[in-house]
Parts: sequence; C-alpha cells; structure tokens
Amino acid sequence: MSGLTRFQPFRDLEAFARRFEDLFHWPSDTSSFSGWKPTVDIRELPEQFEVVAELPGLKKEDIEVTLENGILTLSGERKSETEKKDAKVHRIERSYGRFERIFTLPDTADDKQVAASFKDGVLTLKIGKRPVPEKKSTRIEIAS
Repeated sequence: MSGLTRFQPFRDLEAFARRFEDLFHWPSDTSSFSGWKPTVDIRELPEQFEVVAELPGLKKEDIEVTLENGILTLSGERKSETEKKDAKVHRIERSYGRFERIFTLPDTADDKQVAASFKDGVLTLKIGKRPVPEKKSTRIEIAS
C-alpha cells in the first residue's frame, strides 16, 4: 500500500485559504490552523482599515500588537484557570495557550496612523490609509 497518501484536511484547507487570499489580494493570515486562534474581522472603510479581534478572558496586558512593513501581528496567551483540588472536571471545551495571528495589510495601510482600544474582550485597531502613489510609465528608447 505504498501508493496511499495520508489525509491531512487542515494542511489542504490552509493551502486553499492562501491561494484564495492571493487571488483577491486581501490580508493574508499566515497563522496555522492548530491551537487557539481568536476570530478577527477586517474591514476597509474610505478613510481607514478596522481590525476587530475577539479575545475573551484576556486583559490588555495579555496582548501584544505590532505593525511593521505592512505586517500586522496579534499575539498573546490565554492561561487556563487553576484547577480546584476538590473539583471533578467533566468537560473542557475552551481553548487555552499562546496564539499568534499574522496578517499582510494592503500597501495603503499607514503604520504611522494606528489607534488601538480594548473593551469587554474585544480589541479594535483603526489603521489609517495613505494615498496610493500614481503609477507612472516611462517610455524607454531602445538603442540600435
């Protein structure tokens, strides 16, 4: 049975997501599909981009946000609650641990115009836009 390949749905899903995002040239998230991954919405408004991340159970001290060369990184850690010695755990569905979300923003995102706020477990980033320089074409003469 050497001709069989192992089914890896998350690898295939991640590759599909990258191709889809490349096709539409919109923010690419390079984080993996494993572990805890907070949900994020990204909107483009006429004057700015808005990034909203759900980070329930975190404090602002638990979160790190960087924007450098058009790469937006959200990272942090949600720590598990300490277990009580006399408690009998029947189910744990919430995810804990470190997370990192990385997005490539469009060229019009201005990393010098960023405002962040955090309220009720929701991180909101407002990223200003800069004008796109006009593309100029120069005709080049070919020497004989």
